[in-house]
Amino acid sequence: MYISGHQEIPEIIAIKSLSRTETMLKWSFHDDLKQYEGFTVQLKPANYEAKWISVSHYSIMKTESTEIVHHELLRHYTQYNFRVIVVNHRGDSFNSLPARVRTPSEIPGDPPNSVQIRLLNATLISLHWRVRDIVHWHLLCSVFSQR
Repeated sequence: MYISGHQEIPEIIAIKSLSRTETMLKWSFHDDLKQYEGFTVQLKPANYEAKWISVSHYSIMKTESTEIVHHELLRHYTQYNFRVIVVNHRGDSFNSLPARVRTPSEIPGDPPNSVQIRLLNATLISLHWRVRDIVHWHLLCSVFSQR
């Protein structure tokens, strides 16, 4: 991705949450790699104003890189913005556009609550429930009777 003055910025081309603490991030950067020292990955929660936190630095200089970013402070079922910055001896370059990912929900350890069953028609029911007011489930079931 080029910006004015033909200086390139990194581009995030894939992002995937692997667990609460690990995110796979793939980016590309096609400028002259000899003049750069590495990449810095930053994150911040997506739903409110917060400062960007540098979580990883990579000295590997490739035109395309896939890395697993590990950070212990990430919370379950929360959206985060990630961005990549190229670093050289003068400091940081322009950053990539942010990419958003949601960490997975925690495996429920408590029983479901607020269970609701609704009859939709003669052969279909709807089942809703919650676990810890975080995970909302919805299930449609077909009901068949033998005569």
